[in-house]
Amino acid sequence: MQLLLFCSSPRSVSGGMEKVFSQLCKRLCQRSYDVHSMYRAERFKKVEGAHTTSWDLPLEHLRTWNKLPRPGSIFSFMKDLRRLSRIIGQIQPDIVNCHFASFYVSYFCLLKPLHGYRLVISTHGRDLAGGMSAMQRAVRPYLLRTADHVTAVSADLETQIKQEAGGRTRATTIPNGVDIEFWSAEEKSKGKETNPTIINVGALRGVKGQDILLRAFPKILSAHPSTQLWFAGDGETRQDLEALASRLGVSDHVTFHGWCSTEKVRDLLQAATLFVMPSRSEGFGIALVEAMAAGLPVVASNVGGVPDIVESGTSGILVPPDNAETLAEGILKILQDEEYGEELATIARERAQDFRLNDALDEYERVLRKVTSE
Repeated sequence: MQLLLFCSSPRSVSGGMEKVFSQLCKRLCQRSYDVHSMYRAERFKKVEGAHTTSWDLPLEHLRTWNKLPRPGSIFSFMKDLRRLSRIIGQIQPDIVNCHFASFYVSYFCLLKPLHGYRLVISTHGRDLAGGMSAMQRAVRPYLLRTADHVTAVSADLETQIKQEAGGRTRATTIPNGVDIEFWSAEEKSKGKETNPTIINVGALRGVKGQDILLRAFPKILSAHPSTQLWFAGDGETRQDLEALASRLGVSDHVTFHGWCSTEKVRDLLQAATLFVMPSRSEGFGIALVEAMAAGLPVVASNVGGVPDIVESGTSGILVPPDNAETLAEGILKILQDEEYGEELATIARERAQDFRLNDALDEYERVLRKVTSE
C-alpha cells in the first residue's frame, strides 16, 4: 500500500500534532508500508531516506483583498498545485493522510478526483478553533466533506466535525497517545524540589492561558511564599509573560526554561510538585497526559478534550477557563493537602495508562486500512 502523509507545519516544528505525525510515519514504515511524507515549507526540498522519501513543499495560502483572492496569489497557488500534482503522480498513493485541517489541505482535496486516492484528514484541535483566518473558516466545511474519513483527538472535536460537515462525513475519535514508559521512568539521582513547584509545559501562546496562571500566582504566593513557577516552552507571548510577571511582582519566583528536550521536560516534571494547564482551548492535551504518567497531580481548564482525560476531583482538578481566582483555588487545594495531592497523582498515573502511544498508532493504522478497503 502506498501512503502519503502531509503535515501542515514545517519540519522544524515539534509541537503535539507534529509529534503524532512523526511517530505515525515511523510506525507505518516499521509495518512495511511504502510511506512518503510531506511538510509545508518556504523552499522546495526532496529528502531521500533509507526507508522513505520526504518533501519540504512550498504551498501558497491564498491571500485576499476586499475578500477576493489576489491575482498574484492565485498564480502562485496554481503553480504549487501543478508541482504537487506531479509529485503525487509519481507516488501514485492509495491513500493520503493530512494532519491538521488547514487551508493547505485544499490542495489534496482538489487533486483527489484527478489521482483517485482516498483522503483521510486528521484534526488536532487548534485547526477547528475559532481564531483561524477567514479563508480557513470558509474552506473548512469543504475539506471535511471531501475527506473519505476524518479523525479527531477528542469526542468534543468529533461532534464539531460532524456539525461543520453537515453530517456528510465519517469521523472517528483517536485520542493522542504518549510513551508511558518514558514519562514514568524515574531518575533515581533526582528528587523533588524542596520548595513547592508548579510547572506548565507547552508553547507560549495566548490560547494556552499562561497569563491566567501568572495572574493566579500572587494568591498562591500569599499562602505559600516559597512556591516556584516554571514554564517549559517558548513562543510568541514569552516577552508579554515576562513583563506580566514583573508587573505582578513575582519574577523572582518564576523561571522561563524556554524550549526543552523531551528528556529535560521529564526531569522538570519529576522535580515539580504539580502540573497546571490553564488553556483557553485544547483539542486534547498531550502534555497533560505526560505529566500524569510522570506521577504529578494536575489542575487544568475544563475545555475541549481535557474532560476526556481528567475526571475532576478523582484524577485531577478541572476549573473554568480564563478565571485566575478559581485556578488559584484549585492549585491551593493540592498545595495545602499533601495527602490529597498524592491520591490524585496515583489515580492520574493509572489513568494515563489508557493513552498509550502504541494503541493510538494502531488505531490510526486501522482507520487507514479500513478506508482503503471501502
